[in-house]
Amino acid sequence: MLFWDRSKRIPTLEQRSVFWPYKAASIIPGQNSLVHSTVSLCASMRDLFLSARSTVGHMPSGPHFTSMNPSANRGLMLGLPRSTVTALGKLRTPESIQDFVGDLPWNFELEGETAFSVNEVLRRKSAHCIEGALVAAYALWLHDQPPLLMDLGAAQGDVDHVVVLFRRGRYWGAISKSNSPFLRYRDPIYRSLRELSLSYFPQYFKLRRKTLRTYSIPVDLRRYDPSLWVTRAGFCCEIVDALTAARHYSIVPPEMEKNLRQLDSMEAQANLIKQCKAPAKRSGVLLRKPHLGA
Repeated sequence: MLFWDRSKRIPTLEQRSVFWPYKAASIIPGQNSLVHSTVSLCASMRDLFLSARSTVGHMPSGPHFTSMNPSANRGLMLGLPRSTVTALGKLRTPESIQDFVGDLPWNFELEGETAFSVNEVLRRKSAHCIEGALVAAYALWLHDQPPLLMDLGAAQGDVDHVVVLFRRGRYWGAISKSNSPFLRYRDPIYRSLRELSLSYFPQYFKLRRKTLRTYSIPVDLRRYDPSLWVTRAGFCCEIVDALTAARHYSIVPPEMEKNLRQLDSMEAQANLIKQCKAPAKRSGVLLRKPHLGA
């Protein structure tokens, strides 16, 4: 707006700074010191303004962050190194964020249950669902999108799953890290969180039993200190507890639960498809609920 004039009759700010000092000198000729001081001051302000404009116009942009880039500033303030902020700053859409977290190898928690922070996930280069969700939420926040998590609650005997919410217009979508092909990304076509959660119901199962039971309200990570989920060295227990304690809504009517059809053999066989093959041996015992690793 600075250089645009709707009426075309009033000089723009740039035109004023360039031409008005000389016009003032022609209107008030002579050797009056006050006039010359005013002219000199205006000319200096003009030169300073044009110099600043030229400098800003040549500042680097895009993925090469500078002090003028709010995304880079936000990322650095959250505690991660510049190289990490730059890498995640290139993920400008939910689709590209999904590709990034989806390509991370699966964390099989060989030493026991984990819920690593963003920094730890990127250092270890592996993640399960809640860990991938934290990375995706951080990447969204870099681009001024709210970092919202939603917990999908499972029936007893199965584990919960965590997705990252985003909106386009009035429609919800989800970014999701999963070792299964069925519990991943959801396009933003859902009018409510209930609709979105229901899209996971047919593929959310253990053996042949459908196990998805609840979905939570969004958990906004901006309410929590970044040291609890961005840079923490150990288990992000506060975030896990927040997801567990968040209000959940039922998906399956109680009277319908006993009548849910089990998966047939073909559907059960499809569940054997995994992105990463589990190691032959696994140590450690998972004691904490929810496990958050579908």
